[in-house]
Amino acid sequence: MTRIQNILVPIDFGPASRSALRDAQLIATRFKSRVHLLHVVAPYLFEAWDTATAAMPPADLLARIEQNARRRAQRLVPTTGPMARRTTVTTTVGVVVDSILDAIAARHIDLVVMGTHGRGIVGQVVLGSVAQRIVQRSPVPVLTVHGSAASTRLRGRQPRAQRPAAPGGRHARDGHHSRRSAHA
Repeated sequence: MTRIQNILVPIDFGPASRSALRDAQLIATRFKSRVHLLHVVAPYLFEAWDTATAAMPPADLLARIEQNARRRAQRLVPTTGPMARRTTVTTTVGVVVDSILDAIAARHIDLVVMGTHGRGIVGQVVLGSVAQRIVQRSPVPVLTVHGSAASTRLRGRQPRAQRPAAPGGRHARDGHHSRRSAHA
């Protein structure tokens, strides 16, 4: 079995990435791993449907956006407990997928835990899916976490993936398959 020493959690501050961070912290606590938070500021602003036109924000605006993202990410780091000293924050300006793949190599990452928004087929065709591209191109296993898990936890219920499974892979209580997935 491979030892999980370094876990990368790309964050965009949405519900799915917050859920991914919680799951990564649980895994890291169990395996005494380090968690590396990464937020990427994309330097190009695209109009909604016309990706051929792009405008580069001024450097000072990008620096301000990155600084704000770094502050927001720092607030996600626990101040007490075992993860307080085992969590790092990195922000960068760049192409999101390329920056995540670069971080995997630079930080010697063993596992990526990331949220997925579940945009649906139209959203994936038009906008693509960062999670999907990372799963396809990552040299290490990727655990994708759907954003709906966060709302389930807030209501005090266990996510479906943690309920006992009945024979045939169905959950004993609700008869549904798990929506969580791990890709190796």
